[in-house]
Amino acid sequence: MMFSATRALWWKEYRQNRWAWILFLLLSVSLTFKQDPSAQRTETTWSDQLSAMITGEYHSLYGYILPLHQSALLAALLWGVWLMAAERFPNTYSFLASFPVNRTQIFHSKFFFGVLVVLTAMTINLAGFLLLKLVLPVKYTAYEALGWFLYCTPLLIALFSLGFFAASWTGNVISGAGAALALSVAPVVLETVIAELFYRNPVAMALPSLLTDRLFLYSYLWRYIQEAQWWDPLFLLLFSVILFRISRALFLRNAMERNGQILQWGFTRH
Repeated sequence: MMFSATRALWWKEYRQNRWAWILFLLLSVSLTFKQDPSAQRTETTWSDQLSAMITGEYHSLYGYILPLHQSALLAALLWGVWLMAAERFPNTYSFLASFPVNRTQIFHSKFFFGVLVVLTAMTINLAGFLLLKLVLPVKYTAYEALGWFLYCTPLLIALFSLGFFAASWTGNVISGAGAALALSVAPVVLETVIAELFYRNPVAMALPSLLTDRLFLYSYLWRYIQEAQWWDPLFLLLFSVILFRISRALFLRNAMERNGQILQWGFTRH
């Protein structure tokens, strides 16, 4: 019975959000290829930009190229917001509560479906890179492509988790998106405030570097190029697990229905 209910919830997520996850896939998989007109022509010249993106190496024309396009980062963040908050508009949370499923099953189906879509997008990217290597001469290796996948996938999952967390305590998509964007840049704002207020305190000044180095998720794109560490993906996954557990606690505590409130604080009614 529990398996049938879980399968039904996954099917509902797939059908209800099909346009949203298709849009996410398109934003995450799209790549652009540009040529350096001054570069010496070789059989691998066409892959210069792609290779620089995967390996983090310097490109003669475009400099350092980020391993992920900014659209993929924003898409992952808003994808998390959408999965949680969009359900409040038609008030279908109350409808789901009338079925033989509990809140934990509803929450898990949403979160893990969202993570699966992120994994699918990145797997498509990785498969494309490996397929190109099989049929065309490229500068990157299969090992480097796999390293790109293992580093960037946890980053997108962390951004998805952050959006999901923001939507767990806001009342609609707009407020959830605003909260998610604010949280994503909050470490930089806090760094500036702390640096201004406690610039003479050596203990307090150690906090800003922690905020921007670890909690400012966008900085991991530059870390990939300049100083990536093997534990970075592990930290991002741990960060996602923490947000998952906090979001679940909030979801189980808050009212399912949307009554016009901006924040979803309070005790459950179902």
